[in-house]
Amino acid sequence: MTRIDYLKVARPDWNKKKKYFRVDLSRNVNFDKEIHTKVKKIIIKNKRSILNYGEPVEIYKSISNYYKIPISKLSIGFGATDIINRLLKILDVKKVYIVKPSFEATEVYCKINNIRPIIIDRKNIYSIKRKNSAIYIVNPNGNDGTSIKIDNKIFQMYKYVIIDEVYGEFYPRNSLLNKNHKRLIIIKSLSKSLGLAGIRVGFCKSSAVLTKKIQAVRLSQVCNSFASLVVPKIIGSTKKFVKRMNISKKYLEKKYPCANSFSNYVLFKKSNNLTRRCGFKKVNGFFRMALADIHTLKSNE
Repeated sequence: MTRIDYLKVARPDWNKKKKYFRVDLSRNVNFDKEIHTKVKKIIIKNKRSILNYGEPVEIYKSISNYYKIPISKLSIGFGATDIINRLLKILDVKKVYIVKPSFEATEVYCKINNIRPIIIDRKNIYSIKRKNSAIYIVNPNGNDGTSIKIDNKIFQMYKYVIIDEVYGEFYPRNSLLNKNHKRLIIIKSLSKSLGLAGIRVGFCKSSAVLTKKIQAVRLSQVCNSFASLVVPKIIGSTKKFVKRMNISKKYLEKKYPCANSFSNYVLFKKSNNLTRRCGFKKVNGFFRMALADIHTLKSNE
């Protein structure tokens, strides 16, 4: 697959007219006024520094300290997609089993890296032992909002187990982030855990051996200057940010007819003032809208 083919599949068409919202909640990125204000102040205070190269050292330290991940097992990328691409470059497998519904770019990156993607249902995760292959699971899911408990026997069935936990902060019950296993790779993203998609910080936890391989194919720059300034000062706000978003979710799911979601969005059964004013994506017949702080939501109802 060429880069042009990838852009057609995994990126929006820049020729297509897009509707812009004052607060855009259509793309699984939350908006929190408190975080927005803090980030804006940090950037304004350090505006002379944004023209410099990004410096990842403090980002490594802050993520390592907050998530209790040794730096020897931590890889930072220019967003979670960069991490996924680098993983697929270094994993010595010919097939990746992708559990649907999933993040569509993963299938694209498999093809770019000459790995065969095979789409399977959740019910088939443990059906047979699949040697010399990896499995990729988004948990909680970014499309239908579900979260599944992953059995330890999965490590006996695949050479590598890739769990995309970019939405994991919103429902940590089934998270494997604190589990250590040589076959396990956990992917995270500040785009979802703090609503900071624009600063492009993704990371993964893996074994020290795999981490060395992932780092061997990293870009010369894995962060921008905004990330260098913002992440060390803001990452400690993650729990409070998630708490505010989950309060908003409870408010919305109580007030409007919704399907259950363990992710960073609500699944409205019908369109409403919020979806019209803040945007949505139609998924499986539902109106999927990311979360915002209560004040922002009520001002748009």
